[in-house]
Amino acid sequence: ETTDYIIEKTQKEFDDNKINTKVDTENNNKNALKYDMLVVISNDKYGVIKLSNKDEVLIGNKYNSLQYDEFTGNFIISNSNDKYGVIDEKGTGVIEPKYDKLELINYDPVLYVVKLNNKYGVIDKQGKIVIDIDYDGIGYNESKDKNSNSVKIIKNFKDTKNTIVVKRDGKYGLINISNQDVIIDCKLDAVYSKLTDEGEVEYYILYEDNEISLSELIDKDNTRTIIKEDN
Repeated sequence: ETTDYIIEKTQKEFDDNKINTKVDTENNNKNALKYDMLVVISNDKYGVIKLSNKDEVLIGNKYNSLQYDEFTGNFIISNSNDKYGVIDEKGTGVIEPKYDKLELINYDPVLYVVKLNNKYGVIDKQGKIVIDIDYDGIGYNESKDKNSNSVKIIKNFKDTKNTIVVKRDGKYGLINISNQDVIIDCKLDAVYSKLTDEGEVEYYILYEDNEISLSELIDKDNTRTIIKEDN
């Protein structure tokens, strides 16, 4: 049986029995069906019941939003105060719901972008802050042109496993996620990737109207020093 068929059949069952419950059809939440979990909406509140025994409530209908992540097996939720956090499949808190926004951006390691008091940062799967919540944004989310792609995380760059793009005052910089070391201060106009003819991902920065390959930039210590100097 396909997930759509299961959802349709379950919804009909609710409707026939005059049960005021809707099955959520959001794509991520469809994945929960594989694990015997059904995300449902009742009185505009989200919860989770067991698919094989619909009388068994796994997570009560008390959340403004609820989104399943198959990789972690957890749910990103927002509560009645519109604060975001993470709970596990039993409804136990994993990350306290205290953020204005929370979005999963990386799986290995698990990383979330969070927003608090109009500032952005990054936390890990336990809720520990790995990038301070004092940036105007995380990632370069624009498209410089049709051949370039937006970038949040640069994998295995230089000596770091994961480097993250941060934004402050309209400019972009790079930070080592493992120790918060600043690789490049927020002085770049853009950070983006392109595919080479061989299908490899190549990262570029735009600095003072110059497009520079990131690998080339870091190899040139003098260029790196200029970018890190205060004007």
